[in-house]
Amino acid sequence: MKKNFFSNEPGVFKGIQGTIIVAAVAVGGYFFYQEWKKNQEEKEANTAADAAAKHLRDLAAQGIVPTHNASQLEIYSQQLVEAMTGCGTDEDSIHRVMKQMVNDADVAALIVQFGVRYYQPCAWTSPVSFAIWEVNDQAYGGGLPIWFGYDLGDSEIEEINDILASKGITYKF
Repeated sequence: MKKNFFSNEPGVFKGIQGTIIVAAVAVGGYFFYQEWKKNQEEKEANTAADAAAKHLRDLAAQGIVPTHNASQLEIYSQQLVEAMTGCGTDEDSIHRVMKQMVNDADVAALIVQFGVRYYQPCAWTSPVSFAIWEVNDQAYGGGLPIWFGYDLGDSEIEEINDILASKGITYKF
């Protein structure tokens, strides 16, 4: 004789158990999805950083090397994070950093140094994203091009590209 899992339970209790099971599966699926998404973003950011590192090596073979050391590039990376994380964007800070780039090697080295960082959405303009971030502070991550995509509009990215182009830099975000 087949015994039903819920056979001795009242109907309401069966519904509650079913709801708990469905909720547990949904929460587990959500966290699995978030981990998968994080891995995909890291993979994409690492691909961008790897491409920038290869470009950096190619430039070095042509005698074009970064004008900033790793410490300065880390300071620039932190300034970019501060300019873009949370509510509001400090475009002036982003422009100041981009104006410090002298050649394509500087931009590639900045992308490599930036690596994968995690973004805090704004609670006011993106409440759902912020709530997700509250649960998982690594829900929104990526490299510098991804961060620019999160935080800047097309015209703002074009302005960054114009700053770089004015210095003879060919890299485009």
